[in-house]
Amino acid sequence: MPVGTLYQPFEGGTLLIPSGPIGHHLFVVATRPCLEQNVALVNIAGRTPDPTCILQAGDHEFIKKPSWVYYRRARIESVAALRLGVSCGDYIL
Repeated sequence: MPVGTLYQPFEGGTLLIPSGPIGHHLFVVATRPCLEQNVALVNIAGRTPDPTCILQAGDHEFIKKPSWVYYRRARIESVAALRLGVSCGDYIL
C-alpha cells in the first residue's frame, strides 16, 4: 500500500490475516464500520462444512478447495487495528 494511503475496510472486502504457524487465513469484512469504528470479520475455513455458506475453489483466488464461512469464529476488529496490520505488512489485501 503506498505511503500515506490509509486502508479503509469495506463490507465484502477481504484480508489475509496471520494465523499462527499455518500461515494466513482469509477473512471477509462482514459489516461497514460502525460509529465506534469497528467492523465484524468472518473467517473462511476449509474443514468440516457448515451448510450455511459453502464456497468452492475459485470463488476467491485464495480458496483452493471447498470451504465455508466460519460464523462461530466471527470477530470484531477496530479500523485502526486493521490499518496498522495492513500498513506494517502483517495483513495482506
